[in-house]
Amino acid sequence: MVLWSLRLSGYLFLRNWGKPEDFRYAEWRRRWGSRWWWKSFFQVYVLQGCLQLVIALPALLVFRAGPAALGWIEVMGSVVALFGLVLETVADAQKAKFKRKPENGDRLIMTGLWRYSRHPNYFGEAVFWWGIGLLTAGFMNWLLLKVSGVPLLEAKWEGRPEFEGYRKRTNRFVLGSIKFD
Repeated sequence: MVLWSLRLSGYLFLRNWGKPEDFRYAEWRRRWGSRWWWKSFFQVYVLQGCLQLVIALPALLVFRAGPAALGWIEVMGSVVALFGLVLETVADAQKAKFKRKPENGDRLIMTGLWRYSRHPNYFGEAVFWWGIGLLTAGFMNWLLLKVSGVPLLEAKWEGRPEFEGYRKRTNRFVLGSIKFD
């Protein structure tokens, strides 16, 4: 996630250095009048910061647990996230190279990854976060199966004949008619 943050920050810094304000923010300023800076502060910084914290929290907990917590799902999630990071980096680099040529001016890029998607950089961003989701899936399963959900509820019923029979014939977690846990 540090690589993702550095890549995005560096890209936006270089892309916007010496250029006018982003047209979306200029529109907010026009539409919101004298309240633009409060609304911009909360909509751009506070809202996005809170969302990033909520989204990243499971991944931060997985990283804190260390390499022992990494199973095949977490490794797959890491590979998918890295692929997404590379994809968005390549797409942004292709667009930056395209825009540096004066003859391209205000033209659309339709080459490289941009030949296959109008927004390959955003697709790469989505793939990155899908990978983070996979990376955290194992952690969430561990919490539900070993810490807070299943163990606490099953302890309440343990030892009761009705529950013990139910336990023997019914899967603990995954839906299915075949007993496998």
